[in-house]
Amino acid sequence: MRRSRATRTCISAVLPEKSCSCNTLATLDVGEIDLHVAAAVLNSFAFDFLTRPRTAGTHLNWTYVSRGAVPSAMECSSLPSIETLSADGADAPERDERYFNMVWQANRAVAEAYGLSAADLEHILSRFPVFARKRPGFHTFLLARLQEWAST
Repeated sequence: MRRSRATRTCISAVLPEKSCSCNTLATLDVGEIDLHVAAAVLNSFAFDFLTRPRTAGTHLNWTYVSRGAVPSAMECSSLPSIETLSADGADAPERDERYFNMVWQANRAVAEAYGLSAADLEHILSRFPVFARKRPGFHTFLLARLQEWAST
């Protein structure tokens, strides 16, 4: 498995209007869905987990993203929105403890929209070992939230 692919497969952001794109910078028309909610779905571990096997070791492009299974527009309307913080990822939410709970809420909501349980999401999270190694604080936070969810 390639190192970069082992960290995350899909990293989504809301770009300014009229931004340019290409094959490896896929752009999507999400219709009536809030752009930041769409990004939260695409950035979720559940979507990433579904996308990985489809890429067959190549880069993620529009073909894979456009065919990904996503919650319905109705389900998305109740999902939390996380604004894109920066284009370079320097202040990515998983690096800043102030955003940990917001990212957790989005991931749990997306998992529930997919019909997943806490055990399912824990299994999915276990499939990101490089992410766990590179973001140990955030990974520990997510595991604690999963335990709380499972106990309710």
